[in-house]
Amino acid sequence: MARPSKPERAKRLHRFALFALFTLAFAAVPAAARECPADRIDESVRVRFVNDGDTLTLSDGRRVRLIGINAPEIAHDDRPGEPGGIEARNSLRRLVRKSGQRIGLRFDEERRDRHGRWLAHVFDRKGRNLAALLVERGKAFAVTIPPNLWQSRCLHALEQTARRNRRGVWDMPFWKPVDLDRARERKRLRTGFRLLRGRVLDSVRLKPGTRVRLSGGVTLWIPARDRRYFGRDGMDDWKGRRLQARGWMYRRRGKWQMTLTHPLNVTRLPATGLSDSGPQCLPDSARAASAFNSRKRAMSASNVSRIRSCSARLASMNSR
Repeated sequence: MARPSKPERAKRLHRFALFALFTLAFAAVPAAARECPADRIDESVRVRFVNDGDTLTLSDGRRVRLIGINAPEIAHDDRPGEPGGIEARNSLRRLVRKSGQRIGLRFDEERRDRHGRWLAHVFDRKGRNLAALLVERGKAFAVTIPPNLWQSRCLHALEQTARRNRRGVWDMPFWKPVDLDRARERKRLRTGFRLLRGRVLDSVRLKPGTRVRLSGGVTLWIPARDRRYFGRDGMDDWKGRRLQARGWMYRRRGKWQMTLTHPLNVTRLPATGLSDSGPQCLPDSARAASAFNSRKRAMSASNVSRIRSCSARLASMNSR
């Protein structure tokens, strides 16, 4: 086996030195901040300025888009900003400033996007994943776009914590998922990154991709190149279920459409009769409610509470 050339050996040594430096710094970080750690550092760079909550400009002029997240937009040109955009940008600015404007880049499968920006996972001099910190603080959404899948599950897991604690964007009415089953909610649809909920009416597998038709006249489009991440059986099981999806909304032939790139960007919601949270009032709950008095003593406290709640909801529905 031929020995690598001197330039190649020097390059490998440089990468190893960068990774070792970030690893030593990372070891000093509290355990709570060690989220989605680096397995290597490909390049150490200096940041000139922060464009927004997910984009940086380096001292050499390159623009870097953080992989795995999407932050609310700030106002630019004739487009208004989105709620949380300024907060996300300021949060990233503070993180970069605390790192002395020096960051480490970890590249993934695809290094450039269609806009010519560099794509990378970004780490501060303490070894902290900046995308993970933004997601954990509710400043950005986790979003997975193949083929750059490294640490994607970690970012989505962090987002669940932010959502449960209603941090940042998760406490803003603007970012509440649009419920497609409600006509009033559908008026909130607009272009750009959105969260939406709807029931799957049907799906059609075509050569260019799979079309999933939702309630409210919205379509999810899964390109053929990304279909392998979902699996045929998974999508067949969607019919009749309510889903929550995330991605960029756009108009196609006068109708709303969202491109779905990875199963991490879609969640199957509980099958409920009235809402997606709280007790599940299914059709047979009426019989359970009518038999409540005779079975009350044999029931656990949690079951009693559930039946009472369903009884009240059913009574309210019958009175309308």
